[in-house]
Amino acid sequence: QLYQELESIYSIKSYQVPKVRFGRTELLMPVVTCGGMRQQETWQPSPEMTLNDINKECQKNFEKIIDRAMELGINHFETARGYGTS
Repeated sequence: QLYQELESIYSIKSYQVPKVRFGRTELLMPVVTCGGMRQQETWQPSPEMTLNDINKECQKNFEKIIDRAMELGINHFETARGYGTS
């Protein structure tokens, strides 16, 4: 039953993720962020790597994820690039 409820929520095009005020600013942030670190082609891309080197199927899937996130009002994308190897 939970699966059916979730499926119906995700199939609703007009659903928007709730937003909250970011710190002391007037910026509104979604309560959910979209993490993208695992969407990379590799953990340590070489300096020579270009967009043409990325697997096309992976890229298409990632674009679908981003499109859906934006539809839901998720506009914060966290890549974790700055975390290093921890």
